[in-house]
Amino acid sequence: MDHRPHRPLGLHVEHWWSAVYAAIVDQLLWHVHTTRGGPADWMHA
Repeated sequence: MDHRPHRPLGLHVEHWWSAVYAAIVDQLLWHVHTTRGGPADWMHA
């Protein structure tokens, strides 16, 4: 049987927040790209 301890909840929460942060940043970049067609053009190329 596997008796290794589970990962601490803190790591899971940290990863969850980083995923949410990445999603928000992606949405902001997409918004700037669609509204202004600015520097986000080459970032998504």
